Amino acid sequence: MQVSGVSGFGADFSRIQFGASPPLFGRSASAGGTQDPDLGIPQLLAAARSLRGQLDKVVSNLTPSSFSPQSFVSQQEATIRSDTALSLDPGTAATLQSTEEINTVATSFDPFGPDFTEGSTAEATISGTYSGSEDDTLTFTITQSGVIGGVLPMSLEVTDSSGAVLDTIDIDPLTDAGTEFALSNGLSFSFSSGYLLAGDSFELDVFATVGSRVDPSNPFNGTRNENPNLEDGLTVSDGSFTVNGTSITVNASDSLQDVLDRINASEAGVEAVFDYASETIQFTHETRGTGTTIALADDTSGFLDATKLSAAVTSAGTDADKDRIIDEVSALSGISAGTITINGTEISIDPSVDSLDDVLQLINDSDAGVVATYHEDTSRVSISPETRGDSLSVSDQDTEFFNTLALATGDFEATQLVRPQSPISFVRNEDDRQSFVDIAGSLQQMLQTRLGERGRRERSGFRDDLSAAFRRGLASARKDPDDNRGFGFRLTSDGNLEFDVEKFESELRRNPSGGARFLFTEERGFLPSLLESVETLESNLQQTAGSLVNVVA
Repeated sequence: MQVSGVSGFGADFSRIQFGASPPLFGRSASAGGTQDPDLGIPQLLAAARSLRGQLDKVVSNLTPSSFSPQSFVSQQEATIRSDTALSLDPGTAATLQSTEEINTVATSFDPFGPDFTEGSTAEATISGTYSGSEDDTLTFTITQSGVIGGVLPMSLEVTDSSGAVLDTIDIDPLTDAGTEFALSNGLSFSFSSGYLLAGDSFELDVFATVGSRVDPSNPFNGTRNENPNLEDGLTVSDGSFTVNGTSITVNASDSLQDVLDRINASEAGVEAVFDYASETIQFTHETRGTGTTIALADDTSGFLDATKLSAAVTSAGTDADKDRIIDEVSALSGISAGTITINGTEISIDPSVDSLDDVLQLINDSDAGVVATYHEDTSRVSISPETRGDSLSVSDQDTEFFNTLALATGDFEATQLVRPQSPISFVRNEDDRQSFVDIAGSLQQMLQTRLGERGRRERSGFRDDLSAAFRRGLASARKDPDDNRGFGFRLTSDGNLEFDVEKFESELRRNPSGGARFLFTEERGFLPSLLESVETLESNLQQTAGSLVNVVA
């Protein structure tokens, strides 16, 4: 029998496997003596008595009703809700977007930091703007060895994919690392400290038809393949700028995304997002409506220039229909000036002055004793009594206010509903759950006790009875003849029983009536049958124990 641990069980074990490498219960024969043929019968008898007591407790305490859903009565408020969605415009928030792509250069190249193929240690860095008219792969080949900054001259040549030489570059002695050398196609290159080997080379892809793109994850001061690829001549340094008066710190070591994350975490009240498709940044105010704006100012870092935000203009938001004057909202055009009545309280409305939100606030501030709410997620209005169980009375008084909002008019009473409680008392009662763990522990002892011949015969008979008890319970639970679910119990091919507590709880929640039939059906349920089997075993063991005369000391 196997028990899987479940949160809430107070047992010291989380998993029990019955029938595997049993420990020795009782004493072994003394050295040189013979083994008692009935070794372990007193322990088996004690375990049977313990199990019988535990089963008595469970069968007496738990009944089929313990596994039945319980109910309680609740009051349903006399609430009225819009029968259909009102299709009110939720309004928009103010936005601000960079004026153009962050890098507008129409050509590109890759990579920024190419690697030599044969082991030269001076690292190359490519910069500039490609001015060629074709996509191609260029090869840079060292034609004369040397050390950057050394006393010997060096040279290299650049060829296109057809092998034609485009540029030949001479590097003079004592040339400093980082010195840039211009190519005829608008690009430049430089080398770090190190040596160049004759015959060594690297490749560079150039594109006349693919534009340059900023990399929002690379630091502004990144070099070689960590270059953020801002537009040539634009840089970002340590500094700050403000968004709606909130200062945003910028570090040269930040990436574009780092700065946007810092804006979003600030008190500026906006969300800033980089759009990969358009290569632009968009700010959106967190509050919808015409009364908000987005202002960027006081940049000392170069961030706003580099990201094309310095000249960006805010697009104003629009007010939600619920906040606009009713006469300006087509979906509310059916409402006329006049007085509505709620629970005998009259409330005056004027569509030329009031918004829907204004009227709902007038209702809530009145003596009508109700709560009126517009639900933006569903675009519906609801009106409920402040006190649960109170009645509700509403009248349009020729204003068509409630009719336009798809709210029923008239008198409404609270109703009583019978609702199920959380399903099974067994699942909620830790003592009841612990009883099954205790039963599992006693069965473990019984099925693992080392026995002599008489004891093995008795336990073998008990295994048969255990199997029969399980099958009777299973048959009682079935509605479908092919249903083999045992509510966490499973009979194994070797006659043992596995018990999975998690599955037990899960299946009881799903099918409490079936669980009651499996466990408690009179004479055929698993627990009554198991109790009968244990009582028979206990009686037989008492007779066997009484006949024992020579027990090994």
